[in-house]
Amino acid sequence: MVNRKQIYVEARNLLQIARFFNTEFLTKFIGKNGTIFYKIKVPIQGSLW
Repeated sequence: MVNRKQIYVEARNLLQIARFFNTEFLTKFIGKNGTIFYKIKVPIQGSLW
């Protein structure tokens, strides 16, 4: 059985990583790649909040 607190911590870590990618990563890959990542990013963010 998986601990709920563990899942919560992992989810928070993923959110931190997602925030990093949203800022640093996306600014470096603006253009075609930026649009692709933006399209992926929005649904993921919506599901996490």
